[in-house]
Amino acid sequence: MIKAKIKNKEYNIKSSWNDLTYQDYINIVNCKENIDAVSILSGIEVETLLKLDEQSLKNLSACISFIQELEQEEVLGCLNIREQTFGQKILLQEKLQIDNKEMIPAYALAIYEYNYEQLEESFLEVLKMSFRDVYNRGMNYVNQLSEILKSESIHLKSTPNSEQRRAGIDMFDEFGVMNTIDSLAGGDILKYEQILKIDYNTVFIKQKMLKFANQFQENYTKIMSNKR
Repeated sequence: MIKAKIKNKEYNIKSSWNDLTYQDYINIVNCKENIDAVSILSGIEVETLLKLDEQSLKNLSACISFIQELEQEEVLGCLNIREQTFGQKILLQEKLQIDNKEMIPAYALAIYEYNYEQLEESFLEVLKMSFRDVYNRGMNYVNQLSEILKSESIHLKSTPNSEQRRAGIDMFDEFGVMNTIDSLAGGDILKYEQILKIDYNTVFIKQKMLKFANQFQENYTKIMSNKR
């Protein structure tokens, strides 16, 4: 943070990512004019910025030039989301689809390090934190989820056969993850909440077992059909 004085008024100019809260970052991203972003970074009113001389503007630009580069840093102490609940994984997976992508790291941190059952309240708390902490820790969870989704596409994805397609299996696509929850709950809606609280690793193994069981049943049916 750099202090500057303009006409006897003191300003605190943000000079590194450590000086920003995550809310500052979102406000900057949503700015329609560059001068509005400069005002957020410098704390200087737009009207005052417009009156600054060329040299003052150059000095100010040098102070806030950090905003042009953003790199993710490795962080220690993040949770292994495979050991956290299936419900948390689903929540983050849903947040990946939101239009405001810059909010995803904040949601990720709120889901895994705050009270995910009161997500919006937790999200507001995260916005008050240092940008660097939120971004680096949040992106760690986002990257972990990306690896999980890649693993699921390899180990859990099944391609429907022609008979299943003709029977209308695609009708279930609109229910998304609810298909998985319902299957794990054995069709018992009263068990849905219990499923969401199981750790992801256990759910993954069970899904893999169910896939193998279905494949075995199909193969067995074909073998017995041929024998007849």
